[in-house]
Amino acid sequence: MQRAGGFSGDELAALREDPRQAPLEEAQKALLLFVLKVVKTPGDVDEADMAGLHKLGWSDQEIFDAAFHGASMAGPSMLYKAFAR
Repeated sequence: MQRAGGFSGDELAALREDPRQAPLEEAQKALLLFVLKVVKTPGDVDEADMAGLHKLGWSDQEIFDAAFHGASMAGPSMLYKAFAR
């Protein structure tokens, strides 16, 4: 059975376990890993991260949009985990 983004449940579980092994093109995987870094360790984001994404063809707007969407999804998830019992 196919799920989000065309991935099966097993593939989604594997992505959660190790996103570096995502079956994505190099540029997409780099952006995914960047968004995870923004969400998990925002203080570690630096110019080298941006430069690497630029080299892969991502614009500042695309990078910001991806990071914004990742951060927007993280907030409600944190609230759910805190209050769902």
